[in-house]
Amino acid sequence: MNDIVIDQGATEDFLIEDTEAFKAVLLVSLDVETAPIIEKEALFNEGKAQITLLKSDTNIAPDDYIYQIRLFDEDGEYFNLVNDNCSTGDCTFSTLKICPVIVESEG
Repeated sequence: MNDIVIDQGATEDFLIEDTEAFKAVLLVSLDVETAPIIEKEALFNEGKAQITLLKSDTNIAPDDYIYQIRLFDEDGEYFNLVNDNCSTGDCTFSTLKICPVIVESEG
């Protein structure tokens, strides 16, 4: 998976294509030992699922987070979409970077 850069409070769409999956879930966390701070899902329709992160999802502290996308079948079984080096026990995750933004004045 690719590293992603998003402005704080931005809306971002992720299109996932798979002909056998039922549902896709995006998990975003500070590290592998903490619970996800973002968890969004989308159902597949004609081989495509679109996960949308809204302003409320990305309006979190600017930082580098890790993310993972899971594809589920209709029985609830899942696999993680592309975990580099996991076959050797040295998993690496892609990064979701939330960038700070300059807030406009309201005057």
